[in-house]
Amino acid sequence: MRKNGVARRESTGSPWPAVVTTWLSGVFAAFGLGALSPLGSEIRGDLHLSLGQFAWATSSITAVSAVLGVPAGWWISRLDARKALAGGLVLTTLSVAATAFAGSWSPLLAARTAQGFGYLLVFVGGPIMLTRLAEGRAQATALALWGTCVPTGLALATALGGAVSGAIGWRGWMGATALLPLVLAVAVGA
Repeated sequence: MRKNGVARRESTGSPWPAVVTTWLSGVFAAFGLGALSPLGSEIRGDLHLSLGQFAWATSSITAVSAVLGVPAGWWISRLDARKALAGGLVLTTLSVAATAFAGSWSPLLAARTAQGFGYLLVFVGGPIMLTRLAEGRAQATALALWGTCVPTGLALATALGGAVSGAIGWRGWMGATALLPLVLAVAVGA
């Protein structure tokens, strides 16, 4: 049975593969929140950014959600949460790739703002999907797991960004981080 674009799992099938895929989608959407921070001095130097400009670029993702979260929730809950989640991941991939090619503050800010729309779609669509994929105690556990997306994504981005960027530079780091959301978009859309 399909309900608002998400197939409910049969009572004999496990919802956990789809729950974990949805959770990973949240982790890698949240990854973008922390992906620039460990590279701040390198990015600021390369693009000749002031501290204020860099702050706008890092916070623009969450600003989109703060302004549009409620309308997006209303809209996604009535349409197709799976398509919203997959679309958010594709938008995340494209915007992170655009970030890697940014040559100045304006394109960087535009790419990060676009990433904010991808983040919004994932973070509104994810919990809606989870409530439709699982029931009872499994649903409560899935939603509790969802609550760990942001700290997990931030921790991974901060730890890995500082370690990896020295070897591949900030543009290489951003390009590399664009790949997994695309893989997850395919998995979610399947």
